[in-house]
Amino acid sequence: MNTRLNELLEKLDVVAGDPDGPLHDPEMAELARLIRAQIIPLPQAQYVNSRGTICPNCGGSDCVTTDELSLEDGSSNVFGNSSCCDCEATWTELYQLMGFENLKR
Repeated sequence: MNTRLNELLEKLDVVAGDPDGPLHDPEMAELARLIRAQIIPLPQAQYVNSRGTICPNCGGSDCVTTDELSLEDGSSNVFGNSSCCDCEATWTELYQLMGFENLKR
């Protein structure tokens, strides 16, 4: 995506989404997120840094849900089906079992 377009959409999202700001307009903030989502999905690193709380399709954070996690047989990979009730996107979250901590006897 054009870097300048992304910067402007991000600015619109922040300015219009600020409830204390003079240009507060939740619909404009949502429009900026939806336009950005149609142009480019959320980068993997940003999704991971959000701890899976942001929809990789529309960028919304109000309604992301993950179903029960399941362990793949014979591996340490864990999967969870996720969805966004704002844009109705679905995706699979990927986890990896790394070990355990704080064993008490």
